Amino acid sequence: MNSPVYSTNLLALQPKKAAKRRTSPVDSYHPVVNLSKAEVSTVEREQLQAFFLEFRDRISHIYDLEGIERSRINSKKLLKAGRIKEKDTPWIYDTVLVRKRDGSLRVCLDFRPLNEITIPDHYPLPRIDDILGKIAWNKYYTSLDLASVYMQLLLSPESQAKCGRAMHRGVYQFVYLPFGLKNAGA
Repeated sequence: MNSPVYSTNLLALQPKKAAKRRTSPVDSYHPVVNLSKAEVSTVEREQLQAFFLEFRDRISHIYDLEGIERSRINSKKLLKAGRIKEKDTPWIYDTVLVRKRDGSLRVCLDFRPLNEITIPDHYPLPRIDDILGKIAWNKYYTSLDLASVYMQLLLSPESQAKCGRAMHRGVYQFVYLPFGLKNAGA
């Protein structure tokens, strides 16, 4: 197994400062340093380790999924379906690929930095008899597929700007609700 590679993700916590630092294509969004193979002096290594320790809440592991082609990880399906759009945003989160039981990949985003600064909604859940009383005389009804509810609910433009991810072909924003946001329904 390969040693873990660390990448900084300061964009999620400090979007204005981080946006000013971007000068090159997508690969510069997540600078990668592999300490196990780096040719640095002992002093530089200690400085890097101190830096990683100080900013450990903003640094995450990138795990290599061996044998996965980049073409399988791309966003073509979501882009074609209109679930994401290609647009630059300073709010970029780590992309994590999780292998499902059937061998396919699930693309997840690590929204923990955004969830930490999000103010939670506080309101009681409605009672079922109140809901039925409100819809009793309506002509049209709609329902959601609860198995994939997270890609069915449209996000506001302000929320879309905060749901970014960088892939090898560009920066994308979610147009529909992705899994993992704090005030999304469970």
